[in-house]
Amino acid sequence: MNDSPLTLTLSPQAGRGDTPPSTSRETVGVEWPWAMRTGTTNSKIRSPKVREGGSAKGFTLIELAVVLLILSIMLAGIVIPFTTQVELRRVAETQKTLLEVREALIGFAEANGRLPCPASAASNGQENFIVPGGDKFNGNCSNFYDGFVPGALLGIGPSDGAGYVLDAWNYRIRYAVSKSDQIPSGTIPPVLPALQNIDFTGLGTVPSSTGEMRNVGMPPLAPELRVCPTATGISATTCAGASLVDNAVAVIYSTGPNAMRPDPGGVRVDENANPNPNSADNNRTFVSHERAGENNPNGEFDDIVIWLSPNILYAKMIAAGRLP
Repeated sequence: MNDSPLTLTLSPQAGRGDTPPSTSRETVGVEWPWAMRTGTTNSKIRSPKVREGGSAKGFTLIELAVVLLILSIMLAGIVIPFTTQVELRRVAETQKTLLEVREALIGFAEANGRLPCPASAASNGQENFIVPGGDKFNGNCSNFYDGFVPGALLGIGPSDGAGYVLDAWNYRIRYAVSKSDQIPSGTIPPVLPALQNIDFTGLGTVPSSTGEMRNVGMPPLAPELRVCPTATGISATTCAGASLVDNAVAVIYSTGPNAMRPDPGGVRVDENANPNPNSADNNRTFVSHERAGENNPNGEFDDIVIWLSPNILYAKMIAAGRLP
């Protein structure tokens, strides 16, 4: 078989007939050996068109600027949703942790007949009693309303290594518990200033030490924590209008991503109703509502708040044999 070498031929542009080839550009044809053997019309590979003088067409500065503008818009469209997604994921993680804390508190009550006291800033994740005289029998906590979740005692995390449960922004989760104190039927109230047995955090002494809730009985129990939809008109004991709940046994909450951001003017009114690093508030009323920005009349609000219903607690403790 005799294969001819590759031959390059110049031919007029298609459709021009006998018109002489253009002086500005021509079509390059490649004649393949197999085409010659079979008698087939020459196969052509057209070369890219070039400008006169042989230089390829480039981009102008305006075209490059437009491309860069489009890329920057696309990049911003990617980065902003990503930041939002990260924040939403942190909120979801924190909500999950709060629910796990509530379940752990219920489990503790089922096992021990009482709820734990909150941890203090120096108790290393253990419940903290008042000094002197506070203990698990009388249930007198050192800080009923402005403490932390006793993560080390409950055996839950995520933890900061010191026994405190953290939210997704690595701030300690707060925990408040009812200070209700009802005297069991048929018993003589203690002579003040003796410490009385607290209903939800004490084991009690009379008639038994299996839980003061059991000694008091469900009808007289009166958990007093309130959660309000706004701090406007709030007092140390009541909401200005309707409350979200007025008989919570416990309140568990995250102070959100702005927990350590200073609030020098005290403009975050709703947040400051909940004990936090910028607030010395220490009473039984709390605030919860959807996240709000700085333009909110009561300032920025990003706390995440849940609570423990007495009805859920009682049902669980009855099932566990802790309440009659």
